[in-house]
Amino acid sequence: MKEGSEQIPRIAVLVDTSSGWGRRLIGGISNYVKKHSAWDIWIEQRGQGESLRLPRDWRGDAVIARVSSSQMAEHLLRRQIPVVNVSSIRTSNHHFATVVVDEDELATMAVEHFRDRGLPQIGYLGLPGESYSLARKTAIEKACEEAALPFLNYTEDKSNGSKKSWSRQQQAMQSWIKRLPKPIGILTWDVTTGLNLIRAAVAGGHQVPEEVAILSGDDDDLLCEMSEPMLSGIVNPSQQIGYQAASLVASCLDGANAKDLQMRLKPTGIALRGSTDVLAINDADVALAIRFIRANADKPIQVSDVAELVAISRRALERRFHRVFNRTIGDEIVRVHLERAKYLLAETDLPVSKVADASGYGSPEYFSSVFRKSTGRSALRYRMQCQGK
Repeated sequence: MKEGSEQIPRIAVLVDTSSGWGRRLIGGISNYVKKHSAWDIWIEQRGQGESLRLPRDWRGDAVIARVSSSQMAEHLLRRQIPVVNVSSIRTSNHHFATVVVDEDELATMAVEHFRDRGLPQIGYLGLPGESYSLARKTAIEKACEEAALPFLNYTEDKSNGSKKSWSRQQQAMQSWIKRLPKPIGILTWDVTTGLNLIRAAVAGGHQVPEEVAILSGDDDDLLCEMSEPMLSGIVNPSQQIGYQAASLVASCLDGANAKDLQMRLKPTGIALRGSTDVLAINDADVALAIRFIRANADKPIQVSDVAELVAISRRALERRFHRVFNRTIGDEIVRVHLERAKYLLAETDLPVSKVADASGYGSPEYFSSVFRKSTGRSALRYRMQCQGK
């Protein structure tokens, strides 16, 4: 709203409310409104497959929307009000301000996750034919190339028609998994695809995660824990996306032209569950060392503790560890502690002092110093940004 206006802005939110992604994103919008503005928010309960449309007689000032089709884009453009898009879907000839996850960062995170588990090749199972899924495929293929790891993409067999039943889709995935070299790590587009891939792998007689490690490109606490093994997922910055989308809306209401602004946010981290809890490392001593480090991410362990456990000379272990992971044992301890701290800051409301203790740091002061040096931000600032506050 322009300065001097007393009318409360009316904002519509067209995002599905059935998924964890959508609910967290809406929470980020709510956090912005509580902190900065008094808005009249219009929103309805909707599932991912349902049509998202404004009521014909709704009159408002701006829209935050998951713009999923050209028809929806046209529908919003006809209103002639600011629109901030929170979808990675691109519709031709339609330009909106956009806040989404950074696909390159997501791909890099997935590849590092698999590489740190010793997996020698990586696959991707997306949504065939969808441009936004193909963009992720391009990103992970590039990340694999930079990591010098083979990349294998799922290509849908359309010989029996473009639309397959669920059972035929399962058969096609089983056939693909059977042909893949193993062990392998596979990134899926979303949670549903990841759960279906676990079913296909298990039904085909393959061990998950020992032969096929599966990581979802999104995370949903409820759904990811409904499979056996439970599905690991990349935690997207949904709350932060919602918060930043609301911030852009506020700028537009104040007269700014943010139409072509593209904001891409880094994923928060990875929710590790059984589907990627594997170490495909031939060196038994190095495997023992890395398992010990990761199992003690909440304790202030030292390199000497690792060497003592493995019971070989520290120098020999350091040399072999570096050959496998291209970093030192000390680097790995620091990395594991820092990643745990980031996850706890982003996904819990534990006080910073408790996060420090639960991440293996000796004191809150030391933790704060290390965290700021590593990230360029205070722990509290990092939490606020991740949680969209």
